[in-house]
Amino acid sequence: MQILKTTSFFKLGLLVGCPDLNQESIEPKEVRIIDWEAYKQFLFSKYVKSYALALFEHSQKYLDLLEDANGIQLTKPTARNNIINVLTALSKYLGTYENFIKLMHVHGIKRIKPDPLQAFARIFNSKAHEGLDEWYWQVLIVLDDNEKLS
Repeated sequence: MQILKTTSFFKLGLLVGCPDLNQESIEPKEVRIIDWEAYKQFLFSKYVKSYALALFEHSQKYLDLLEDANGIQLTKPTARNNIINVLTALSKYLGTYENFIKLMHVHGIKRIKPDPLQAFARIFNSKAHEGLDEWYWQVLIVLDDNEKLS
């Protein structure tokens, strides 16, 4: 039996024992060049300024996950919805939205719907409302009777 050189396998587009392996699956994917300023303008034309800025900042961070379903699945559930939103906007800009949606569907990646009770408990138990009672009593002193809810 004649042993073929590695390059011969690639030229033939197959590997013995792996008939489904072709040249496209082993070569690195093309590098995308993104005009970030044009993308920023795209976001500003579609979304509110603060949301567009958030999407833009996170787009550069999560660009690698655009074609990496495993990477999306490995993110924290609390951040996954934001990452999906970022990648959706980016894929629309790049014209790959349909492929992105198919990738999400094939891998069963969905937005997470938080449980309302857990959301309430998280807000209630957070330290965000510390000092609110003091502020409330200070405001009551300043307000007129018709401005108070009683």
